Amino acid sequence: KSIVDSDYPNIDFIVVDNSENEEEFNKLENILKEVFGETITKQYYLLKNINNGYAGGNNLGIRYAIENLKSEYIWLLNPDTKIEKNTPLELLKTLEYTDVPVVTCKIKNYDDEKVQYAGDNVFLGGVENLKDYGLRYVKFLSGANIFMRSEVIEKVGYINEDFFLYFEDNEFLVRLRKNGINPIYTPFTFIRHKVGGTTDKSNKYPLWYYYEIRNRLLILDYVVDNKYDFMDYLASTLDEIRKSYAESEYNKKQAILDSIFDFSKRIKGKVNRGDFDKEEIENRLKELENYIEDIVIGYDIEKRYLKLKLDPQKMDLFDGFLELVRIKKIIF
Repeated sequence: KSIVDSDYPNIDFIVVDNSENEEEFNKLENILKEVFGETITKQYYLLKNINNGYAGGNNLGIRYAIENLKSEYIWLLNPDTKIEKNTPLELLKTLEYTDVPVVTCKIKNYDDEKVQYAGDNVFLGGVENLKDYGLRYVKFLSGANIFMRSEVIEKVGYINEDFFLYFEDNEFLVRLRKNGINPIYTPFTFIRHKVGGTTDKSNKYPLWYYYEIRNRLLILDYVVDNKYDFMDYLASTLDEIRKSYAESEYNKKQAILDSIFDFSKRIKGKVNRGDFDKEEIENRLKELENYIEDIVIGYDIEKRYLKLKLDPQKMDLFDGFLELVRIKKIIF
């Protein structure tokens, strides 16, 4: 609705539906028909997609904009956002006047004036009276709101689909900078964003937490080039995860174990995590007892992982698990 109400006339609005649900798709199509109505200069395009995450959905929309619509500009917006009337024009002005091909702006909470983002970090829930330093290069780029020339995609590539959820924007910013592009933040407009509006954060197995932890480790492969710096960052990241693990309740401990184990096995993208099966784990442990752990470090990692799945409270076992993962990552 805010796109239709904006001052900028010529906007092609691409909506990518990742729900994999025909009823949801039809509902979304009816909403778009109602919202866009008889408007002539603003068109919408609804694309059906599999659930391949933030990157997969955005990449489908970007390809459609470039290949089918021949769009000169691409604007990535989360579905849980709304814009101000002047937002498109201000972002375009910033891009044209600075000649920087990637720009962004302030992000406020959906229902109040607290600020989530002003060119630096993202503050979930927002903060009051956040100091704004004006037009400047960003320190962090929020994936909820990225405005750019389409030629940027040709230069640096599409959004990385290795992550599925979280840290895609971090990796994209690193790639931009490696290609000589340092995005600009403008304080002269803003969008509003619902906190966690697209993520289920219920008390069941926290899959969102799995991705947050796994990708916090995975991102190191993309942002740290020097081997010795990598070793330091890996050690400090694992230490932070250890502290989080010690303080977490059972479900989060299970998610942390899965995320670290999958990181050690170089598992990327979307995962389909099944239910916890105690009998299956015990049978696998019996198989592993026949392997020589000193020869194959991966088997020892798996044994400790499975034992922790059965009893996640054993911190000494968890410490050994972390150390083996660290050693394997450095060696291999």
